[in-house]
Amino acid sequence: MAPELQEALDSRVVIEQAKGIIAERCETDVSRAFQHLRQLARETRRPISDVARGVIQGEVQVPLISLARCAG
Repeated sequence: MAPELQEALDSRVVIEQAKGIIAERCETDVSRAFQHLRQLARETRRPISDVARGVIQGEVQVPLISLARCAG
């Protein structure tokens, strides 16, 4: 498999895992969790895959104020 394709697949898996974590914490669906993940990436000006890895590893804390936005 081409390295670029493998990297894309790996990123996708990481993003899906982070969406699940955020969805559980926010008590919401994965669509809203993805919106939240994307917003966190924008706010920190980091690639979404990097933010997702941080969420999984516990390095990126989902702020409580941001959790309120999940429900909105």
